[in-house]
Amino acid sequence: LYQSKRKYELALDAYHKADKLSHHSALCQLKLAVVEWKMGDASSALGSTKNAIKSAGGDKNVALTAHLLRAKLLVQMSSKATDKKVKEAESELREALTLDPNQPVTHFSLGMVLLKQERDAEGIEELKTYLSLPNLDPKTAREAKRTIEHPVWGREPFAPDFSFVAHDKQTVSNRTLRGKVVLMDFWGTWCPPCRESVPILKSVQKKYAEKGFQLVSVSSDDDEDVWQTFVQAQHM
Repeated sequence: LYQSKRKYELALDAYHKADKLSHHSALCQLKLAVVEWKMGDASSALGSTKNAIKSAGGDKNVALTAHLLRAKLLVQMSSKATDKKVKEAESELREALTLDPNQPVTHFSLGMVLLKQERDAEGIEELKTYLSLPNLDPKTAREAKRTIEHPVWGREPFAPDFSFVAHDKQTVSNRTLRGKVVLMDFWGTWCPPCRESVPILKSVQKKYAEKGFQLVSVSSDDDEDVWQTFVQAQHM
């Protein structure tokens, strides 16, 4: 319940208690990893995924999920394609494939990791394997097809097409932002590092506003009243 309400510190405490009562449960360790990741503590999340894999025993589903999350964390923590963390992520995904060779998301993730390492032929082959499997997520399938056509998108950051009405009632889209240097900040009022960064981001916006710079903040909050109150209090 705490986790669903994004009260992550309370959720973390509850999962630690559950883990202690269960004498180190793989499921608890996996849940801890997810909450730590949501809180921005990637290093702790990485340790919890490792513990989950060790404790999984014959529970292939938990082990598979832990390997996938561990791979995702390693890629996020890497600074460049040659970072050893990217290679570690590949190893985690190959371990996941030994647990379930027909898991679509594993083939997709492995394909993207291989493309990140500029191993285009191998990466495209994995993405094609992903597309050959049943019950695919339509959005991810579109991304796979697009990446096969343009492999560079698998290793370079880019913004997908988007359009929305912002807090000030103005429409924001790729078209309206074209020609500017844009910083897209994904945040939430529930996220401590996000809250701490607000004064810095406001300072950057003020400093470069007249030089073709635009800051776009996208909140993941579910409660609009909480979001509105925070935005108004911080003069965002």
